[in-house]
Amino acid sequence: MPLRDYGVWKATPTSFTVERADKDPDSPHGYLGFKDGVSSKKLESAINVKSVSSDSRLVYWLIQDFKHPLTAKLKSLSPGFHRISNDQRDIALDILRSNVVKVQDGSVVPHDLPGDKNDIVDFIQPFFDNAIKKKATVYIYGEQYSGKDGLHDVHMNQGSDGRFKSSNGTYQDGSVIVEFADGHWEAFFIAFASQTAETDGNGQPKGPSLGDVLEKKSQPGGGNDKPDDDDNKPGDGGEAPSRPSDAVVAIIAALVNPDGPDGGENPEIVYVVNNGLSSVALKGWTIENHMGNSFAIPDSSILKVQGDKEGFNVKGVPLSNKGGSIILKNAEKQVVDSVSYTKAQASQSGALVYFR
Repeated sequence: MPLRDYGVWKATPTSFTVERADKDPDSPHGYLGFKDGVSSKKLESAINVKSVSSDSRLVYWLIQDFKHPLTAKLKSLSPGFHRISNDQRDIALDILRSNVVKVQDGSVVPHDLPGDKNDIVDFIQPFFDNAIKKKATVYIYGEQYSGKDGLHDVHMNQGSDGRFKSSNGTYQDGSVIVEFADGHWEAFFIAFASQTAETDGNGQPKGPSLGDVLEKKSQPGGGNDKPDDDDNKPGDGGEAPSRPSDAVVAIIAALVNPDGPDGGENPEIVYVVNNGLSSVALKGWTIENHMGNSFAIPDSSILKVQGDKEGFNVKGVPLSNKGGSIILKNAEKQVVDSVSYTKAQASQSGALVYFR
């Protein structure tokens, strides 16, 4: 195992800050403060939010209903840092081998772009803010600092080339897994787009990069969003229409279960993004649910550039907490994009459901 002092730290998160491009354009990090009730030191974990390779993008997997045998092992741990050896496969983490993610479900994002929900900071910040707000328990995987006051390498630690090749290994990946008081678990896994989607028995790169694999998936005919089994199908109306793979404007996220009682002042919100190279005027466009309720996007709404996003308070279009679908139509009433979400995804109040 190339990483020294690899392990997992069980703790309570207390703060999270992240560096935007104006703070550190080259090698920015997020900093997760935490306490474990054991150490008297100020504890902090550094989380990479940009690669220093030629491809600076990251790949992330955000799982808001994480179910895996690993959780039982983690729950049994006492607070504090627990060193893990390579042969402890029941608790050691390997993103490519431990069946914690499907590689093809990852999303490739840059570090920092103007606007919302288009870079890694926009996704990682609310994940940790929610964990802190809910006083959750975090399990941070990575390499312990020599000063025993935190962790780094909280990302995939295999499939790298060049100067980072010496750090490659299997069953030594980093991540953050979160246990909430209501019994559900969430997880955030990060890798670098330049790392490969497959590795050999020593964790050395093999085959195409994660960035190449996921970009190929996003091309027409490269993949689909059909649920794998009945447990993942949307409720209250069944399947959503098939998702166009070449949508210029797409649904990127939705707040389907706002904090507070249903029908209260907190709105349900749907976020859309411009994936094209030109400005898109949304006059006459609508957002619908699977029951046929329709929200008219304001005529003045324009997504001016690629990556431009806007969130819409979809009054009159209830998004069921039992699962459902969201459909985006253009002025000609053609389906531009459609997404579905499950009851499990909608069960966490105040948490966004991400579709990209």
